[in-house]
Amino acid sequence: MALKRNREAGEALLDKPRILSAEPGALSQWLFYGALLLLGTLGALGCFFGAFQVPVAPVPAALCGIACLLACLFLFLVKNQPWAVSLALIGLWVGVVALFFRDLVQGCAHTVNRVLQAYSEKFGIALPSLAVDTLSPSVMERQCTVFFCLLTFPFLFFLGWFLVGKRSCLGAFLLSGLMLLFPMIISLVPPGLYLGALLLFWLALLLTAPTLGRRHRLLEEGGRFHAAGTAAARPAMLLTVLGAGILCMGLASLLFPQGAYQRPQIAADLRDGLTQGFGIQAALRGGVGSGNGRVNLDALGTRSYTGETVLRVKYDWGDSQREEFVNGEKDYLKSFAGSVYTGHSWERLSQEDEAQLEELLNGTHPQTLADLFQEGFGNYSTTRASIPYTLSVENVGASPRCLYLPYGLTAESVDPESMEYVEDGFLQSPRFFSGTRSYEVEAWGRTDFVMTYSGRASSAVANAYAGSLLATGQFSSWEQVVASTDMREFMETLSQEMPGSQGESLSLEEVERWTIPSSLIGYLSPEQQDLARSLEAYNRFVYEHYTQLPDSLRQTLEQYLLDNHLVLTVGNGFSVSDSSPLMLAQQIASTLAAQCVYTLSPPSLPEGQDFVEYFLFQSRQGYCVHFATAAVALFRAAGVPARYAEGYAVPSGEEGWVDVPDYNAHAWVEIYMGGTGWIPVEVTPAGPDAPAASEDARPVAEPAAPTPEAASPTPTPTPLPSPSASPAASPSASPSAEPSPSASPSSAPGGAPAAGGRTSGRAWGAAAGAAGGLLLLLGALLFRRRLILARRNRRFAQPDRNQAALALYAHILGLQQAALAHLPAWRRELPQELESLALKARFSQHTLSQEELQPFQREALLLEDALRRNLPPLWRLWLQWGPALL
Repeated sequence: MALKRNREAGEALLDKPRILSAEPGALSQWLFYGALLLLGTLGALGCFFGAFQVPVAPVPAALCGIACLLACLFLFLVKNQPWAVSLALIGLWVGVVALFFRDLVQGCAHTVNRVLQAYSEKFGIALPSLAVDTLSPSVMERQCTVFFCLLTFPFLFFLGWFLVGKRSCLGAFLLSGLMLLFPMIISLVPPGLYLGALLLFWLALLLTAPTLGRRHRLLEEGGRFHAAGTAAARPAMLLTVLGAGILCMGLASLLFPQGAYQRPQIAADLRDGLTQGFGIQAALRGGVGSGNGRVNLDALGTRSYTGETVLRVKYDWGDSQREEFVNGEKDYLKSFAGSVYTGHSWERLSQEDEAQLEELLNGTHPQTLADLFQEGFGNYSTTRASIPYTLSVENVGASPRCLYLPYGLTAESVDPESMEYVEDGFLQSPRFFSGTRSYEVEAWGRTDFVMTYSGRASSAVANAYAGSLLATGQFSSWEQVVASTDMREFMETLSQEMPGSQGESLSLEEVERWTIPSSLIGYLSPEQQDLARSLEAYNRFVYEHYTQLPDSLRQTLEQYLLDNHLVLTVGNGFSVSDSSPLMLAQQIASTLAAQCVYTLSPPSLPEGQDFVEYFLFQSRQGYCVHFATAAVALFRAAGVPARYAEGYAVPSGEEGWVDVPDYNAHAWVEIYMGGTGWIPVEVTPAGPDAPAASEDARPVAEPAAPTPEAASPTPTPTPLPSPSASPAASPSASPSAEPSPSASPSSAPGGAPAAGGRTSGRAWGAAAGAAGGLLLLLGALLFRRRLILARRNRRFAQPDRNQAALALYAHILGLQQAALAHLPAWRRELPQELESLALKARFSQHTLSQEELQPFQREALLLEDALRRNLPPLWRLWLQWGPALL
């Protein structure tokens, strides 16, 4: 019969008809399990002892291993053996241990010391070692061989117990993998022979899992066994697979020798991640500059820092000897740019917008706009912007998947193997596992000299026309060309084509979305024309996407701009004020500094409220993320394209390698000027708690409280009235009222870390890691339960009512077994009709009706309700979150 009673579990077993095969003979079983145990033991112990270079004599070790293998096979495969024989074998091993006990202890100590030495060299720390006798190498080898031989028998015993006794491939895999784990943690690669043997062993486990596994375990009966469905492969046949595997590995070694082998990039990436870490610490630490996916504004909380170095950078200005070029000012290294403001987060562009951007740019990357302007339209600055430099970055503590890069990046220095462009905002590492930890790029120096696109493009056209005049040979110098009548007439024609040439008032968008007329663009080279059209398309994209705000917020912020006299001044034609967005930036920064208080412990955002509205009109407390987000929204409301950026601020005033501490993690604003590109703008007020916001990105000494005599009024924008009586929210709160590093065990991002801050920071980091791990575990349990319940409900509701009935019946049997096990007073038997209907569903050619399916559903609901009401709390909790029966 197909319906059987499982002798081990005591539950009804409904399954497909089994294929009956003759039980393998004794020789077949000895060969099969002997090969598995030999591969597993040779691979596991060989990897461990070989990786740590423990001296073991091969001949005695091989002879002892064969003897132990035969003994273990005898113990597990010989049926009805006298108990005295098994006891004698174990007693023999105990006797050998007693006989060679001193050598065993010394060999174990030598092995442990080899392991500790390897770990000490890897981590650069001094680990203690076990006391051993000072002996010759031959004696040490003998003692280590004794330890290896006496370790072989218990290892073989437990490996055989997993494979033969419990038929657990998972247990055998974990036991053998444990021996490989010790060297692989510190990237010690075992000898190829032993590693190959272990891989073959795991391959055999994978192939035998359907036969040996728990779900399809062999059911022996009357000298025959049942092999499940398609997993009916006879174990002896797997010896052929092992032989084929060995042959393939041998051919691979011959055809692709190790010296000529080049590791695939994903394998190298994974190896680097294992050896250098996956950046988990930076991910758990979180905060500004630690990710490049999105910024969840709802989750912002209190920030603290330890002062540890996260980046090391070096600027090389080449042949330039000017002092102001040697790291003379604070620099911004960007790792993320937020494009879409939702009211609760900063997000990247949507897939549709990203596809549109890629199509219109046609291979041009806005991350290198400064380089494109320099190469395509020429340089119009005599300051730092005309000087290229090389920046070297070493990531020692930040997220390795983030790239921290400067503005003015050159296209040629972007290495596609270690860097990839992300939309139009930033770059990231393409190596998912290990990231990119050290890199070198070239960039153009930043400058305050900004231009609109119309000004930059018209200058390029004028220069191209002047160059064509000079090429005619009619003029001997550039000065003659500029003073010529032809040039004056051309400039008059060009001025008539400029935006606002008729004296009309234009917005900044209208000025920036100007395009070179077809009558003039022909003076540019083909490369310049392609660049101009790409830039004009990008300008349109920028004004369509980077002035985006929720409608309700836009109206509120437009009124805020009027109330605080924050006005963007724009002229017309050549008189357009290119610096007006920067002037507006100064006004916004001053207003925010006057009305809002910098603190590392801002209040949480109430549910349902817009982040910017809450910060500007209610809390008025926050750190750089709050200030930068609010400023971006104000720029957008004023019609200036802007976006949120974060990364690290590099301290100025140092030569050579510069250490960037973790409290220099920072967020700032980027505004767009069509003739310059994206420009970083500082809007966070500098202070003792905000070193990254200061001019040199260094900690600022906390000023003393002003005395009445020394106090003098300073003209600032009119602060808004405080909505609450909280002193911390008052705009007039003095700097001394703000939290400082000395007032708490952890340091602030604006000042040097307090004494003991490093220890406290690590303690808080450990606590945060533990809490994060607990939350991750709870989340995994919740996800697992929901997944099990969803799959079960799908099986119960599937269109095939026969299969649905069988799934319900199996669930009912599990509930009944739980009730019998945990409810002593449970005496209720299952209705007889359920078993009859289950047999019909399993073997009949007819499909159950909906009415025949209902008894299964009623019985399942009845049992679940009874268990919920009567089970003790702990057992009920286990059934809900363990097997998820409830």
